[in-house]
Amino acid sequence: EQRFAVNEIRSIGAGFAYPTKSGVFGLNIQYYGFDGYNEQKIGVAYARKLLEKVSLGAQVNYLNFRIPEYGNRGLVSFEIGLQAEILKDLKVVFHIANPITQEVVEDDDLPTVFKLGLSYAPSKKVNVNIEAEKDIDLDNRIKGGIEYLLVEAFALRAGFASNPSTFSFGAG
Repeated sequence: EQRFAVNEIRSIGAGFAYPTKSGVFGLNIQYYGFDGYNEQKIGVAYARKLLEKVSLGAQVNYLNFRIPEYGNRGLVSFEIGLQAEILKDLKVVFHIANPITQEVVEDDDLPTVFKLGLSYAPSKKVNVNIEAEKDIDLDNRIKGGIEYLLVEAFALRAGFASNPSTFSFGAG
């Protein structure tokens, strides 16, 4: 992703998931920035079904922040999520990222973020999602989206978020 055609706010990511009988193993890699400042994240994940309608996932992350004049700073953190199907077409999800306070630079900590969401699939073609997000250093944020499966392998998507207000759309 390269917003506003500006090289300095380029973001690149890739992920891989490998399902097995004992759960799903995953790997993801992300890069953000440019030569003067950049961030890298490598995550190793594992998820599995705990009960018929309850699943748990966890990820360990290595984060690296690089500013050429100041050097590098590497941190290890984790995130964990829980998903439960409370009705046939309704799921509730909880996620926490970076629950242990870690300083990236003086007076700037890695953000601790809590998320609580609902996913509702009223039909095989429509999925509606809403999420409340709380970064412990910022105001609450509400996010939502809808996905419509136009044909079996093609979907249209639209979303919104508050604080700051944003709107998005996409296809996949």
